[in-house]
Amino acid sequence: MRSSASRLVILVALAACTGGEPSGPGAGGELVAVDPPAAPGALAPHLAADGDGALLSWLEPVAAAGADAAAPQHRLRVARFDGRRWGEAGTVHAGPGFFANWADTPSVVVEADGRWLAHWLERLGDGTYAYGVRLAWSDDRGAGWSPPVWLHDDASATEHGFVSLVPGAGGALAVWLDGRAMAAGGAMSLRAGAAGEAPLAGQVLDDRVCECCATAAVATPDWALVAYRDRSEDEVRDIALVRGDALGWSEPYALAADGWRIPGCPVNGPALSASGHRVAAAWFTAAGGGPRVRAALSEDGGASFGAPVEVAAAGAVGRVGVALEPEGSALVGWIGALAGEAAGTGAPRGAVWLRRIAPGGAAGAPLPVAATSTARASGFPRLLVRGDEAWLAWVETGAPARLRFGRLPRSAVPGAPGAGR
Repeated sequence: MRSSASRLVILVALAACTGGEPSGPGAGGELVAVDPPAAPGALAPHLAADGDGALLSWLEPVAAAGADAAAPQHRLRVARFDGRRWGEAGTVHAGPGFFANWADTPSVVVEADGRWLAHWLERLGDGTYAYGVRLAWSDDRGAGWSPPVWLHDDASATEHGFVSLVPGAGGALAVWLDGRAMAAGGAMSLRAGAAGEAPLAGQVLDDRVCECCATAAVATPDWALVAYRDRSEDEVRDIALVRGDALGWSEPYALAADGWRIPGCPVNGPALSASGHRVAAAWFTAAGGGPRVRAALSEDGGASFGAPVEVAAAGAVGRVGVALEPEGSALVGWIGALAGEAAGTGAPRGAVWLRRIAPGGAAGAPLPVAATSTARASGFPRLLVRGDEAWLAWVETGAPARLRFGRLPRSAVPGAPGAGR
């Protein structure tokens, strides 16, 4: 059997030879690279479904001239992938005010009426984490964008971010972390509201949450489901859920009782995927002293979940993604070290891994699919299932970093889709 490291080398070598418009899966059914029209140094990818295709958004550094040369500038870019090739990349917004980092990523999603909705982060003061959330809409599939508006009505020099946008019949639900109470010594809160042109106070869903772990949110036939990292008074930071409908929001409830007590934010939020009443959740924990990626499946819209499945342990860094398959199983993605190498900044060589979880809880063998680093600069890989393929976006670290995108036949991932139902 090939080692994880040698298999990864073969996958990446095959991908590098494919060019920009491959006609089908690579030799042996391996990953095929179809890299997006992103400039060197691109970061913070986000993938969103758009019919049979997908929208990929990212940030790019921009070289400024004249009086603005000393101020870092960025632009938020978006391009559509139709399953074979990329459309032309467009700019949503550009300027010196961006808050740009590896963890809190902008996004572009498609609302139910076809409008594109973008969010990004803009500084609110001189503090390192003083920033807020801006929104803009496009009625012509990215050719033009509305003037930006603030998502929230609070302008305090605190953190507002880690947004999840959930398209719905009446627009989009926005879920975000809001630091307005921190200005007076309080805690970070989780808030939600309908994204629109008027800034929101938002409804408080939880008044004490982890400060910088990403949120996740999906729509089911009965309600919206939100996952986030909670924070108890004694610093247990496990994953919690809330669900909401036209009548209001539930009280928070635990996804799993990991019991991870940690005195600071691990910057490692959960992921959700939904199809009808089926929901898949994935998350990272280091409860018990060792890193683990876990997953769980629900058949009732997230009201309850089956027993957690251990997806990865030694070498796991987390930064998870998850995508349901039509047959009922789920693909879980994460960043982890290669076999025989310890994770961490001292040994940054790593990979994006995939593993299939069946409805009954059985797990196929883990598969390394793309080379990257375990360092923070590699950010969060993004994963979608489209037809018979898994689509993956990730950052390949280096000088400069490169934004990569690949197609992988789902049949290449060990385990039978839907097995164990």
